[in-house]
Amino acid sequence: VFNPISVKIPTLFHSLSHWQDSVIRRSLVVLGFSGAAMLFNMGLAYVATILLSLPEFGIFYLAITITNVIFAPSIVLTLFYSRHFVVVAKKLGEQAAYSAIHHYIKRVSVWSGLAALVLLIGLLSIGEQIGLRAPIIIVLIVLIDYLAYITETSRAAMQALHQFVRLGLYTLSWMAFRFLLAIAGLWLYGSVSVGLLGVALSAIVVFPFFYAWLKKQTKGVQAPIELEL
Repeated sequence: VFNPISVKIPTLFHSLSHWQDSVIRRSLVVLGFSGAAMLFNMGLAYVATILLSLPEFGIFYLAITITNVIFAPSIVLTLFYSRHFVVVAKKLGEQAAYSAIHHYIKRVSVWSGLAALVLLIGLLSIGEQIGLRAPIIIVLIVLIDYLAYITETSRAAMQALHQFVRLGLYTLSWMAFRFLLAIAGLWLYGSVSVGLLGVALSAIVVFPFFYAWLKKQTKGVQAPIELEL
């Protein structure tokens, strides 16, 4: 006798077994963490309006806006290198991909440093024209973006290696520390520069955790894989 339930139950379990590898599941995980991270970003602007006077908030908001504009190209780099690491992992294995990531971080650190120096000189020369009269604010803007570009390398790595839970937690932790440290600076000192320093420090807090994990994965690998662009 045909029993439809006997057919549906194995089919259901088969579907659930593939849920772990589902693109939908991965997307939902990343979206969930990213959504929570965005709340911290919006919360930073909102709380800053309460803690700062109107002129000070204007400077703080302008500084954050400039850092976001400078940071925007990192999205393209993340997608490009994430794809590259996937290719390396498929052709040479996961260990080779970890090694390539290690090399990529070093390269980004050097080239971003040079770009930051040029950017600093450029912004200092036009600071008056764009409403940033205090050089320390400009220095902090450049520092925030330099550290952010380095920290973003970890997101490209985890995306390529399908470490989606780690990616989500990392993004959420970064934005949470960004919020907490910036608000602490604004609340304790009432200073825009100290608040921006808190934003910069958030990257310094989270990135070492990723780098320690990466070093553990590359332990025993002879030399990093050179990137072929």
